[in-house]
Amino acid sequence: MGHRAYGLPLELYCNDTSGNVSKKWNKHNSVLFVLGGLPRETSQLLYNVHFLSTSNLASPLEMMESISEALRDARTNGIWAWDCEMQEKVLVIPWVLAFQGDNPMASEFASHIGMKGKYLCRVCRARADEKDRPPGPAGEKERLTEFMNAGIGRTKEGTLEELKKQEARAFEGAPSAVDGLATDSGVKDRYFQYFVDQLQMKLNKWRDDEKRDTGGSNRPAEAQVPEGSPGRGRSSKATRLAEFLQEVRREMPENIFNPVLNIPDFDPNSDSPFEALHVVLLGVVKYWWRDACARQDQRGKATLKARLSSTDVSGLGVSALRGHTLVQYAGSLVGRDFRIILQVAPAVLYGLIPDAAYEAWLALCRLAPLIFLPEIENLGKYMVSNVTMPPRTDVKTYMVAETSHIRHRGLSWCDSPLDNPMVQ
Repeated sequence: MGHRAYGLPLELYCNDTSGNVSKKWNKHNSVLFVLGGLPRETSQLLYNVHFLSTSNLASPLEMMESISEALRDARTNGIWAWDCEMQEKVLVIPWVLAFQGDNPMASEFASHIGMKGKYLCRVCRARADEKDRPPGPAGEKERLTEFMNAGIGRTKEGTLEELKKQEARAFEGAPSAVDGLATDSGVKDRYFQYFVDQLQMKLNKWRDDEKRDTGGSNRPAEAQVPEGSPGRGRSSKATRLAEFLQEVRREMPENIFNPVLNIPDFDPNSDSPFEALHVVLLGVVKYWWRDACARQDQRGKATLKARLSSTDVSGLGVSALRGHTLVQYAGSLVGRDFRIILQVAPAVLYGLIPDAAYEAWLALCRLAPLIFLPEIENLGKYMVSNVTMPPRTDVKTYMVAETSHIRHRGLSWCDSPLDNPMVQ
């Protein structure tokens, strides 16, 4: 008689946290997981969050070496467990459903160059630079059109292909060329970069030794050796370099790429969900609120402070707002402050900012409840109730409004990289 086999979806999580209980920051990278099939209300309970690894020395991708190996083994052989309801042994086969983390960590797991790169999105190939675009308004329109639409998606297979090109270029004797290839493709693997740096150091030493052996001359080494000497007839420099590079590669592990890319049926580009905290609250809302406060003169700031302090927030479950703090220290606020600001912005900003900016705020406030809704109880009813305001349409509405009024205000963050993941 056979045994039951269960698929076990996992949600991996990795972030940097402080290892101290004091206020002094002591960075530790930690990797955890929760079972992907748990109900939302129980998935974040402490006993359902399973610890895997933590370190203040090893990078997240270094820690993922063993985790990736264990997942591959479990995917092949399974894990025997006891089903307390069926009262029998079962075979559990775990697989990674998604990775949760902030944007920089998700980019690192996906071997992406990050949001400051030319290709700023880990999900698609959206491009931020002006190269190969028409000059003037036509180029700006093309850039914004590309930015506000989901681009060509990135895949694990495409990432591995780009990394193999970088590896081939590095072991041709040009490890310094890897940075240029990473910039041109948006694929940058921090795990692979360690081996590139090791190669560069060994290559520099080899070249110094080679120069010393040839007496610093540019002539071939064979020409430096007298007739009849043992060194006469040695191989060319190109051949010796190729042999040296092959030897260095043999000394390295078989896999020198991001171990996350070896997890079966998991694509870190598409399986890392949209992260609302940094994209919305610490992204768009933060910059828009700073701008709204910066536009005010003394009288405008006084009005804005008064409106905030007098707003009835009893229905929000928070204490009375401190208008002076929210306006005077707009550059030092945190996520929970912006969560409240997002809910009261239509009431407190009316008449204090240009109409285009105010319309953009309204669009953002309509979009936010759709993003932060923790659970859709009735999907059919939810879709019908939002027919007149589809989520994707709302994204484009507020982004178009944002672009329009920001261009007139001359701000530099009209296409903040934090906005792009919302389009995907």
